[in-house]
Amino acid sequence: MKRLVTALILLAAVAGADTLSVPLGKIACIQKEGNARLLAKFDLSAIPESSHIYYAQIVAPCNIAETVAIETRRITTLWSRENVRWDYPWRKQGGDFDTTRSAMFAYIAGRHDRLAIDVTHYVRDWLRVGYSSNFGLLFRKGITREPGFKRSQGLSDVLAKARVRVIYRKPPEPNEGRAE
Repeated sequence: MKRLVTALILLAAVAGADTLSVPLGKIACIQKEGNARLLAKFDLSAIPESSHIYYAQIVAPCNIAETVAIETRRITTLWSRENVRWDYPWRKQGGDFDTTRSAMFAYIAGRHDRLAIDVTHYVRDWLRVGYSSNFGLLFRKGITREPGFKRSQGLSDVLAKARVRVIYRKPPEPNEGRAE
C-alpha cells in the first residue's frame, strides 16, 4: 500500500496535480455498554468543484497494542461534537450512516506503524453532490457483529493525530488551452 501511495503522489506531481492535507479534526466518541464508535468531521472545501480526485486517504501514526479491523462509514445526518450521543441526533441508535459503502483497514500490532485508510470514494461522492453533504465519517470495529470498539483500544488518540490527504486535479480554467 505504501508503494501505491508513493507512486500515486509521484504520478500526480508529474501530471500537475494538487495536494491537500487537513487534520481529521476533533474526534467525538459515542458509547453504549462499554462499546464506542468514533466520529470525525473535516473540511475539504479548499478543493474546487469539478476537480478530479485521484486519491484520498486518512493517515496517522499508530502504535496501539492490539490488532484491530477498522471500518469507516459516511455519516448521513448532521451532528455536533458538543451534543452527540449514541441515541442523538440519529434516527437509528449508534449513528446514521451509508450502508452501501465502507472502507476497511486492518491494523496489525507490531507489523504496522501507521494507520492508512483509503477514503477516495467518500471524497469523490462529497465533491459530486456538494460539500454540504459532508457530515464526516463514523469509525467502528470491522469484521465483527460487535457494535463498536472497546474503550481501551486507544483509537481516539490515534485519530486525533490523523490527517486527510487528497491528491486532485483542479478543473481547467474557462480560457485554458485556447489559442488567442
